[in-house]
This record gives sequence, C-alpha cells and structure tokens, in this order.
Amino acid sequence: MWSRSRLAVVVSLIATAVLIATIVSVLPLTHVTNKPSTPAPISPPINMYPGPPIYVVGPQSLVQGLVGVGVPQSLIRPIGLGQLSSLPGNSTIIIDYSVIEPSVVVGVVKGRVELNLTSPVIDLLTSLITKGDLVMLYGNTSNLPTMEYLLAYTWARRYGVLYMGRVPFDYLIALPEIPIGSNQALAAAFGGPHYLVIGPVMPRDVVEAIMTYTALKHLPVSKAQTGGAGLSFSMIKANLQSISSQDPEDVCYSIYSQYYQNAASVSSGVYESSSTNSYFIWLLPMMNWYGTPDHGVVGYSDGNGTFYYDTCMVINTQVFYDSAYNVYYVPVVVYGHVDYMPSQAMTNNGGEVLSETGTIDFYTSYENYSESYTNSFIAGPDCTGSGCLQPQPTSSTTSYPISVYAGFEFTVTLPSGSSEGISLYYGPSTQAYKTGVGNVTWTFNLNNANTPNDTYYNDFEAITPPLWFMPNFSSSQQSAYLPVYVSAKVLSVSRCYLVFAVNAYEYVWVDGGWWLYAQPTGSSTGLVPSVSYGYGQPGTYVSGIKSWKTPTPKLCWP
Repeated sequence: MWSRSRLAVVVSLIATAVLIATIVSVLPLTHVTNKPSTPAPISPPINMYPGPPIYVVGPQSLVQGLVGVGVPQSLIRPIGLGQLSSLPGNSTIIIDYSVIEPSVVVGVVKGRVELNLTSPVIDLLTSLITKGDLVMLYGNTSNLPTMEYLLAYTWARRYGVLYMGRVPFDYLIALPEIPIGSNQALAAAFGGPHYLVIGPVMPRDVVEAIMTYTALKHLPVSKAQTGGAGLSFSMIKANLQSISSQDPEDVCYSIYSQYYQNAASVSSGVYESSSTNSYFIWLLPMMNWYGTPDHGVVGYSDGNGTFYYDTCMVINTQVFYDSAYNVYYVPVVVYGHVDYMPSQAMTNNGGEVLSETGTIDFYTSYENYSESYTNSFIAGPDCTGSGCLQPQPTSSTTSYPISVYAGFEFTVTLPSGSSEGISLYYGPSTQAYKTGVGNVTWTFNLNNANTPNDTYYNDFEAITPPLWFMPNFSSSQQSAYLPVYVSAKVLSVSRCYLVFAVNAYEYVWVDGGWWLYAQPTGSSTGLVPSVSYGYGQPGTYVSGIKSWKTPTPKLCWP
C-alpha cells in the first residue's frame, strides 16, 4: 500500500497534468500559412546613403520614394532618358517603367507580352549595361518578368550570344523568378563579358541593392568615410576582404569570385571571366546587416533568426545538335543555396535549426513543355550517384564538396559542434532523349544547430550538366522554366511544464526558379509570359511561413 504522502504526490501530479493538458489544449496547434504578423526588419535601417549619385528618370514621386528609404536629396539626380548615354561608366540608374513601356511593349498576345526589340530604348539599355552601369527599372510587381527580360536581353545583345560552332545564332536570356512581398518592385541588373547579376528588389531595399553592386563591382576607396551610414563602405570592404581570405558559404558567391579576377577584393573595373565557354547568371544577392553579400537573398527575418537563399546558373555558350534524335541542346548547370542563422533569443528559448531542403525540379520543367506552356525544357539528372548529384546521402557529416563546373571545388563546412544527415529523394521522373528527367530533393537534417548568429548552410547541384533541350529549335523564340525550391524548419521554442513539453516550430519556404529564353539574333519581337511573380509573404522574399505548437508528454519534474 502507498503511504498518504506518496498518494498525495501522485494526486498532485495527476491534477497538474490535467491542468497542463487543459492549458496546452487551448494553445494554437494549427498551421498558419502566410501569417499576417509584421516581420522584423530584414536589416537595420541605413540612416544615410553614402553614394554614389543615383540618376533617376521618372516622376517626382519616385524621387520622394528614394528619399524615404534613406537617399539624401543631394545624391538624387533627375535626368532625361536621352541624357543617360552621356553619363560616366559604372553609374547607378533608376528608370520608371512607365517612361519606356510605350516604346517597348506592343501588346499582349495569347497571354504573353509582346516586346518591340527594335525600339531605340533597347539600344539605350544595351549601351548602359555595356558601360558597367547598375540599371534598375521601377514599376508594378506584375511587370517584373517583362522588366527583367528587357535587362537580360540588353545584356545578351552585347555579351550573351549562343553560338553554333563560331556562328552567332541566338541571344541567351536568363531570368530568376522568386517571390516578392511588395506591390511595387525594381528589376536590377549589371554585368559584363560572360556574367550577369540580375533580380528583383523591393523599394525599401534599393539602398542595399546599390551597395551590393558597389561592393561586388567597384568600391572607390575615396568614399570609405561615410559618417553615420549604418553600412559604411569601409565596413563592406573590410568584410569582403575577410571572406575572400576564407571559404565563403554561398557557392554562387564563390563562383563569382573565381570567375572574375579581384571580384572579392573589390578592385575597380569590369571583371573578365576566367572561363570563355560559359556564362554565369546570378540571382542578385542582398547586402546583409553585417555588410557582406555572401549569403544570397535575405529572405525573411524575425525574432527567431534569419533565412537566406540563393541560386545561380552556368550556361554553355554553344548550341549542340544530336543527329540521332534530331534535337538541339545547351548544357546548363544550376546551383542552390539555403541558410539559416538562429538568433540569441531563439537559442536561449531552447530553439535550434532542425532541417533545410533544396529542390531542382527538372520533371516540372518537362511537364511545362509537354503541356505546351513552354516549347523547350531542361532535363536531368542522368543518375543519382556521386557523378551526377552533390551532395550525396549520408547518415552524418560535418562537410562535403561541391564540384563547380567552372573547374574548382567548393566545400560546405558546418559550424563547430554541429553535424547533419543528408537524404536524397528522386521522383517523379521520366526519360527524354535517353536522358533522365526528374525531381531531385535534398533534405539536410541538422544536429546541435543551436549556436546563436552562426549560419547553418547547405549547397546543392546536379554535377553532370543538365541539358536544355529545344526539340523545335528554329528561327522562333525558345523558352523553358526550371523550378528551384528551398526551405528551412526550426524549433523556435522548447519549454517544459512539469509533465508536458510544448515545442514551437517555424517553417519557411521559397518556390522560385529560372526562365531561359533563346532569342534569335535577327528577331524583331520577343514574348514574355504575362504572369505576376510568385506571391510573397508581405515584406519578404519568401513564398510563405507556417508556425505551430505541439504538446508532447515529457517528464520534466525531477
């Protein structure tokens, strides 16, 4: 028989358990998609833009908008469209899309925007990209595909030609598509021989975009003193020099640094590619709060931490022909990066990064072609072994290599004390021209990823070059779409209530991808899908956020 004292303890525990279960039962346990709470600022506000001058073509409202995000009126130079060609090289230019739209848009044909590629505006934009300028087009988010196409096309006219042997045949146009949580946006681009950096920017992030361009391309030492700027040029230069002396965490940043001499040490001028048989196309990264652009896009940030991601492509300059199947193709390599930095508050609450995923969906690219949404597709991989996909599955690792198509190896190394298991899922899949076509998903299950302000990151790729097949290759425009997805799941809070543990979770994901076009060099019109960008969580660059709480029986009482 139990003594009265022991019985009292048991009764007390049972009562406590009932009470805890009642409390937990009223906690929100359902998923919340695209939760309406206002996210924390992605980066601390820059209270003064340090320069260089920004040349603006557009209404006064555009000028006032720049003032509102921290650009001093004295550094904004309103200018006419016809005056842009006389500006010095490496200028920063913002053009209101409404100014050029009447000159370049012919109309909408079967759900696609038809562009006049012989417009004088095309020649003007080409000259600006050729001078090394940062060119930004400002308009409604629904116009982003068209604005990005114009910038990518004008770069291609000067630098991005696809050849058949030595004969220029098509212009290569590659555009990233990512979610953006803003009704207004800018398409931003800069480039040079064999490289293009391009992507969307929310108006509130225009200063960070300009400073990213400045840091990556040309950082005048004479502008190192910037007074009260939150991100100073001197800080950016020091941080870039620091990461240039160690392995960066983002494979796309590493490729950029390797492709272009002195890119990481911020020398002036246009960086020449060390590889002349391919083009490097990079989703525009964003300067983060500590002054480096080596994590890609700052997708979402709240009290738990910051979620980053990135993607880039290396595309062959040649169009090849397979006589056995009567099909033309171009080798294309796609890279992905996913990254989460937990905050001090999250780790203090028992939180940690649980998992990250990366997906390259070749199967959907093929389905878009099969359903006549596109007239070409990107196929891969040919196998799931180490010769085709990286990283490979493993039960536990702290580092792994990524073999870069440009001819060097990049190593992913997790923060000290952490490890991860990697699983690989392949499917659905099919075959096309005896080449595998499938959905490839990496899942990275992290362990002990709970050090505040450390970045827990992963990179992934199909190492054997996937092939951009163009079955009906002719004198018409070719288009293909390749989805790229990333996500992260974190344990944001873990608290124990005597006999119950209540865990809070957060899941953040991005549905993005790449549009590829081969535009015949002699064509006078181009077609862009008349679709809006993927819906983004307001104020972020992610598709959505889910959060939930789960009660778990656990004896916390000693």
